[in-house]
Amino acid sequence: MRILCLYGSVFPWDVRLEKLATSLAAAGHEFHLLCANFDARARHEPDGAVSVHRLPTLAGAPAALNWALSLPVHANPVWTLSAAQAVRRVRPDLVMARDLHVALIAWAAARAAGVPMVLDLAENWPFLLGEWKRFEKPSPQNLLFRSAWASWLIELAAVHAADHVVVVVEEMLERLRAKGVPESRMTVVTNVPARGQAQVDGGAAAAIGQRLGEGLKIIYAGEISGFRGLEVALMAMPLVIRAEPRARLIIVGKGKAVAEERVARLIDQLGIGGSVVRPGWVPRTELANWMAACDVGLAPFRASKVFDTTISNKIFDYMSVGLPVVATAVRPVARILHETGAGLAARPGSPRALAEAMLRLCDADLRRDLGERGRRAIRRRYNWELEGARFVRCLERVAAG
Repeated sequence: MRILCLYGSVFPWDVRLEKLATSLAAAGHEFHLLCANFDARARHEPDGAVSVHRLPTLAGAPAALNWALSLPVHANPVWTLSAAQAVRRVRPDLVMARDLHVALIAWAAARAAGVPMVLDLAENWPFLLGEWKRFEKPSPQNLLFRSAWASWLIELAAVHAADHVVVVVEEMLERLRAKGVPESRMTVVTNVPARGQAQVDGGAAAAIGQRLGEGLKIIYAGEISGFRGLEVALMAMPLVIRAEPRARLIIVGKGKAVAEERVARLIDQLGIGGSVVRPGWVPRTELANWMAACDVGLAPFRASKVFDTTISNKIFDYMSVGLPVVATAVRPVARILHETGAGLAARPGSPRALAEAMLRLCDADLRRDLGERGRRAIRRRYNWELEGARFVRCLERVAAG
């Protein structure tokens, strides 16, 4: 098959897209990606298993204008024309939308080509946009292009127009079934790592661990943003430190300036600066070493309809290196931790509950047991070898139909 995928952001990189493309290429299929071009890169280039086609830019034009040309909104004619051109160039057997922002453009392109359209719906976009607007500073982008109501209407149209919808957790499947989407037109493909993805350099991990010092080392890996619950974890740290003075919270990742400032301000207010380590953004090739150098993987999600219908990669990344997980009990995470025994779930929004769960893992034997359960679950069930094969079979079935 030749698959044309529309993606409303820049590439590289998107870890899910890379895995989808690699699985399709391994099965003998071509994967062509039409994506935004906010940073004025080459229009066409190969990138591993992906043939990248980017939106046009205007040479010498202001950066703001080229940014506007790539903006993934359904009223943007640049996207519509570029999708039509990509269809003529690629002659796909199937068109796919990687996100909701370009779903109806992908549907129109697929219908014009007379081929099926698949929507990969990894996020609960109507509620996610609302969360972004709640926790970020007011901006023209939030005002004009992040309407939760418009997103709700687009999602409703897209999930019924698509020939098939791919989601990341069973809870999202339930949500769409309540909207009238037949279960036969949906497939769950979870965001999980490949079995061998967590390549840990023992020497590098040991050196990081030595730098971090003795005591319980708790790592948060991912985006720094208000709606992801990191502030609750920070508020839990004084309770942890009171019982375990050498404990450290290691925050690996970055976020927008407003979120970074809020985190820094809260650390100062709580007086925990000596117990929080912030290495910032770490290359993916080194992230597994940081995780392996720590004792606990933290995922302090807020209670939200966003986190009740999706799941973060970090849960499975922690499990893949044998880290026990402490997470708040949003629905998919609570289900997976209960099923695998890979960690402890705490009540969302409660610093005390989160602190109590972290302190339970001062017990090295319990950490070792939960960590091994997580690693075993990755080997047996939650790995990309299984999920990628399911995705390929799904697309082949849709294209054949």
